Amino acid sequence: MKQVNVYTKQQLGELNWMAYQNGAEIRTFIERLMLEDMQKFIANVDCEVGVIGAGDFLLPFSITHEYKEGNSYVCSPTAQYIDYGRDELRITNSSKWAWVLSAPLEKMLRWVAKKTKFDKVIMVNNYFVSTNLYEAFDVNLVEEITAEMVKMFPNHLILFRNLNKEFNEALIQSLSSSHYVPIFSRYIYLISDTKNSLNSKHRNTMRRDEKRRRIFGLEWDFSGGDMGKAETLYGLLYLKRYSAYNPAYTRDMLEHMKKSELFTFCALTDNGETKAVLGVLEIGDTLSAPIVGHNTVEEKEKGLYRAMVTKIYEIATERNKKLHGSAGAGEFKLSRGYKGTVETHYYFAKHLPAYRTWLWRAIAKLASKYVVPYIEKNKL
Repeated sequence: MKQVNVYTKQQLGELNWMAYQNGAEIRTFIERLMLEDMQKFIANVDCEVGVIGAGDFLLPFSITHEYKEGNSYVCSPTAQYIDYGRDELRITNSSKWAWVLSAPLEKMLRWVAKKTKFDKVIMVNNYFVSTNLYEAFDVNLVEEITAEMVKMFPNHLILFRNLNKEFNEALIQSLSSSHYVPIFSRYIYLISDTKNSLNSKHRNTMRRDEKRRRIFGLEWDFSGGDMGKAETLYGLLYLKRYSAYNPAYTRDMLEHMKKSELFTFCALTDNGETKAVLGVLEIGDTLSAPIVGHNTVEEKEKGLYRAMVTKIYEIATERNKKLHGSAGAGEFKLSRGYKGTVETHYYFAKHLPAYRTWLWRAIAKLASKYVVPYIEKNKL
C-alpha cells in the first residue's frame, strides 16, 4: 500500500478523510478551500488547494502557477522576498536613502522573478497563515512525498515553509538529506516548555499585563465574538499598519476558521464592545496565534496586545503545548520568556532547469552571508 497519496480537487472523491489520524479536523477546514474560490476566503490569495496523505496524517498544500500582483506571501514567494521587503523598510522607519537605493534593486528582482517563474511553487503543509505548524508525520516519507509531488507537478518548485531547529529538527534533517535547500525566512520567537521555562521575572511581567486588563474592566468572550468586527480589527493591524501582503482574511474565512476544529477564537470586550480578537491555531503539540486584531487607538492605554499575549500563553499552558510566537515585537516577547531563533524554508528544485532556481540560490546565499547575521545580532 502506498504511504503517500496526493489529492487535488479532481481526486477529492477518492479521499477517505477518516483513514487519517487528523482527517476529521483537517476536513473541517481544508475541504471547502479545495472546492471553492480561495479569494472568497482570502482576498489576496489566488491559488489552488490540495492535501497529501503522508502515512497516518494529511498535509494541506497550495498550488501557485504564476505571479499575481497583490498576492499574499502565504502563496507567493515574490510577496515575501520582494513586496514585503519594501513594506519592512516603512515599518522599521528606514531612511529615505534606503527607499531610493532599494527601488532599482526591487525592479530588477521583480523582473528576474517573473522570468524565472519564481512563484510557480507548491507549498507543502500550507494552512494559509503566517506560521504553519507541523503534525508529527513520519519524516522518513519526505523523499516519497517529493517524488509524488514532482510526478504530479513536474514544473513546480516544492517548498516546505516555517521550519526551525527548536521545533522541527527531525524534519529539517530529512529535508536536507533529500536534497532540499534552506533559504532564510525570518526571525521568530518560541516557548518550548510553557509550564517550566519561564522564570519569575517573566511571570511577574505577564501578571502585570493581566492586572492592567482587569483595571480597565476588559473581559474575555470565549464565543469568539462577531467575525465582521474581527475582520475589521485584524485589517487595521495587519493590513493597514503592517503590510497589505499579509493574508487579507474575509469574514467568510474567519467564520470558517471559527467553525473548524483547528482554531479557537476569543474576543476581548469592554462593556460588550469588542476591542480585540484572537484566533489560535493548534496543530500537533504546538500553538500559534495567526489571527490577532485590536483597536489600534486604544491599544497602548488599555494594554490590548499585552492582554492577548498573556491569553495565548495561558491557553498553551492549559493544553500543555509548545508556543510559536511568530515574528516581530522582539524585546516585548523576550521579556515574557520567548527565545529567538531563525526560521527557514526548504525548497526542492533538482527536477527544474538551472535558470528556474537562480533567484532562489541568490537570495539564499545573500541572506546567509548578510541578512541572518544582522538579524540575529539585532533580533529583528
